[in-house]
Amino acid sequence: MSIEEYIAAMLPMVELLDREKKVNPKGYKKRQLWYLYRQYFYGFAEFIDREILFNASKKAQTEFEIQQPGRRLVNQDWKDQPQFDQGRKIFNLDHIYTGEMFRNAVDTLISEDELSVEKIAMLIRNNYRMAWILKDEERRLHRSKRGKTLNDALKEYSKCEIVLEKKEETEANKS
Repeated sequence: MSIEEYIAAMLPMVELLDREKKVNPKGYKKRQLWYLYRQYFYGFAEFIDREILFNASKKAQTEFEIQQPGRRLVNQDWKDQPQFDQGRKIFNLDHIYTGEMFRNAVDTLISEDELSVEKIAMLIRNNYRMAWILKDEERRLHRSKRGKTLNDALKEYSKCEIVLEKKEETEANKS
């Protein structure tokens, strides 16, 4: 399945939710369809190359290396976390570009009459990123006030003094 096929399956749901929002502005978020739409966002991770998708804060990588010498945190998935973080108490796999940011961007595409598979695919390819960070770093981040784009969100990380490793650093440390 391609990202375009995944998005094409989602578009009717988005359009139905948009109509529901207009008819039932106070209740549309109580619908099962809203839950599915929110969950759909997480599936985009399958379509982004791992080397682009995953990032790690310097502090998270340092903590990980204490437990796993010579290994890179960016090579771990959410499902791997219980093996190195019992109870998920130390690390958080954060969506740098959040679901709320995505849904706001989709709402903008709808309002500008530009909703399409291609526009959403470009939005995801340009913005969808995740980062392994420490729980204490996560507590400093705003959940919903990260702006509109990946660059906006990265600025928020910087304001919160969360330093992500540069990809070159990650690549140099793989060997």
